[in-house]
Amino acid sequence: MSKKIRIAQIGIEHDHGLSTLASLRKLTDDFEVVAYAEPGFVAQNEYNDGQKKAMEGLPVKTVEEVLAMDDLDAISVEPHDTLLSKYAQMVADKGVHLHVDKPCATDYPSMKKLIDTVKEKNIVFHTGYMYRFNPAVLRAREMMESGLIGEVFSVEAHMDCEHNPGKREWLNGIPGGMMMYLGCHLVDLVKMFAGNTKDVTCLSTSTHLENVHSKDYGFALFKYPNGLSFAKTCAREIGGFDRRQLVITGSNATVEIKPLERYTNLGMQTYMSYVTDEMTKTRWADCKYNIEFPSYDRYDGMMHNFAQKIRGEVTDMFTPDYELELYEMVAKACGIFEEK
Repeated sequence: MSKKIRIAQIGIEHDHGLSTLASLRKLTDDFEVVAYAEPGFVAQNEYNDGQKKAMEGLPVKTVEEVLAMDDLDAISVEPHDTLLSKYAQMVADKGVHLHVDKPCATDYPSMKKLIDTVKEKNIVFHTGYMYRFNPAVLRAREMMESGLIGEVFSVEAHMDCEHNPGKREWLNGIPGGMMMYLGCHLVDLVKMFAGNTKDVTCLSTSTHLENVHSKDYGFALFKYPNGLSFAKTCAREIGGFDRRQLVITGSNATVEIKPLERYTNLGMQTYMSYVTDEMTKTRWADCKYNIEFPSYDRYDGMMHNFAQKIRGEVTDMFTPDYELELYEMVAKACGIFEEK
């Protein structure tokens, strides 16, 4: 058995923070979780019993104490979105392997500095884009790489939800609003299937519903030589979570993943349908092929991949340079790109 990776976590306040910590503790063949730090704004008594279970029995340290530990292999960074780059940079400066949740930073210069440090220190840089490990997304990547989809000329990505006015008002504190907060996941999918582009148009706006004026409706267009793709994320869509979807259109096939994810008592579920050029000799209703994937935890595969990368067992497309290209697309989709 490989040596367990000694890891601590800085922050639990990010929306994915406690789930990531729970996965790290669950993956006992991969990780030994030794501590966490809570530098954020939420008192522990505000967490529910299920959330507290992820922290149960773990020593609580300050950020400085975690960074001073000399026996850590890795640190996971999961504070409030606006603090991600601050603490990720501290970890990178320390020179241990780093997992940082999306969107990693709230401005391009901070992300560029982080990537430069990661490359200089030669450490694993792993990001919290959990859809990369969604079973249907993985299957779609296999289909694309095998040539089944053909030349991709359009990606349509939706990630919607119905947040209360307080949560939507909170988006005012996030540069780019909803497009930065959740839309970054969609930009990741657009880049994954359509490729990199510097021709990005931000069309985000506000619904102004309930007297909330944040950018709670995010929309961005991505232009390529052979077509257009888009990302749409709305925080005020009734039934939006169940309509999260990804459509990949290629010269040989169209793939639809809908819903992209659905909560069940057994875990997450996802569903795919696709039709190929050959199959369209009959009507769509007769020829569409449907796949229902087994239930899964949306964070387990992501954090296991982190362990594999640390151990040198896998290499993939998600290099530090890839992540910086992605962040440029995200920043442009949010209308905040500024290179210094």
